[in-house]
Amino acid sequence: MKPNYRTYHITKTGQVYDTITCRKLERSMRSDGHFYVQLKTAAGNRQGKKVAVMVAETYVEKPAGAKAVFLKDGDKRNICPENIEWITLQESGKRSQKKQQIEKPPILLTSMPWK
Repeated sequence: MKPNYRTYHITKTGQVYDTITCRKLERSMRSDGHFYVQLKTAAGNRQGKKVAVMVAETYVEKPAGAKAVFLKDGDKRNICPENIEWITLQESGKRSQKKQQIEKPPILLTSMPWK
């Protein structure tokens, strides 16, 4: 099922346009490294939305049980549909743990300052 972004158009490259004002929304990169845009809800409130999720919801088929978006190459700026896949929350947790193990190299002590 495709999302109901009635007043927004999302491109395959992650550009988001307001179809009422015909303006491109500005993306901001948050501290987690992901791009976000501010959307207006039907009630007129603003809601931050992760652009990678918007691209996935619009262009990537979602298998049953999948709830998380995974970027295949790990680059949070590469949000094209070919780089996105839907995965289960369990798989997301496994991949996150594996990534943390890879990113944290062991600490090597070259000297012992306490001696």
